[in-house]
Amino acid sequence: MAHSDDSDWSTDDDSDGEIEDTVFDTKAPRPIKISTPVNSAKFHPTNKIFVAGDFDGVIQAWSFDNESEVPTTELKLKGKAHDDSIRGVNFSRTGSKLFTIGNDKQLLVSDVETGKAVLSITESFEESPYCIDSCNEFVIATGDEGGVVRLFDIRKKNPVDELLIDDG
Repeated sequence: MAHSDDSDWSTDDDSDGEIEDTVFDTKAPRPIKISTPVNSAKFHPTNKIFVAGDFDGVIQAWSFDNESEVPTTELKLKGKAHDDSIRGVNFSRTGSKLFTIGNDKQLLVSDVETGKAVLSITESFEESPYCIDSCNEFVIATGDEGGVVRLFDIRKKNPVDELLIDDG
C-alpha cells in the first residue's frame, strides 16, 4: 500500500516531536509446543480456534482464551490427516469446513464441529500441492510445485479449472 501525505496515518506527537510510547497488552496464552515442525497454521475466521498441520501429516486444533484473567489454550483435536507432510490448511469463510492439502497429493475437507472428514479428493494433483485458499464454502484454489493453479468446487470430484503459470 502506498503512503501519501494526505492519508489517515497519524502519530501521537508531543510538542518536541517525539513519538509517545504505546502501551501493549502483553497477556497471551502460553506458547503451544509441537514436537514435529509445522508447515501451515491458521486461525478460525470467527471462533477462538487455531489449527496447525505438521510434517508427519497430523492436524492439531486448539481453543484459546486470551481475554480471561489467566490466558489459556486447550488441545481440542489431534489426528493423522495425511500420509505425508501437510502443506496447507485453510478454513472456509464461515469456518464450518477445514481444507487441508498434503505432500500425499490429497485434498481433504473436514467438518470443523466433528473433526470428521467429509471429502477426500486424491490423485487431483500431478505435483505436490503447496498452498490453498478458499473464497466460500465450496470453492477453493490450490497451487502446486509444478506451477499449476487449480480451482475446486468441492461439490464436484474434479477441479473446475486449471491454469499453468509459466515463467518462460
